[in-house]
Amino acid sequence: MNEMMVQTMNFGVPMIYMWLLMILAIALYFMPTIVAGYRHHSSLFLIVVLNILFGWTMLGWLLLVVWAFFGDQYSTWSRPAEKKCPYCAEYIKSEAIKCKHCGSDLTKAPT
Repeated sequence: MNEMMVQTMNFGVPMIYMWLLMILAIALYFMPTIVAGYRHHSSLFLIVVLNILFGWTMLGWLLLVVWAFFGDQYSTWSRPAEKKCPYCAEYIKSEAIKCKHCGSDLTKAPT
């Protein structure tokens, strides 16, 4: 009887699979937190807290994933390929040499 118990309780390979599955499940559960941390999200702390509290609900986890992936693209609310015109303070393309709003020449310094 004892030999039969030892043979049926083969914990070698299946236990490794269980550990890998557990690590994968934890990484999947905290995916919103991982993505928000990777993207330097400004609401990272809130995403971590909500992930711990509501990540077990499918809707909460899904909303957090969407928020982590698509929210907070520019945390400073600046436009990456634009600059402000020194004359009229409107946003123009950073390569522009003439303002499309006020018509000022941007190649010379403002006086």
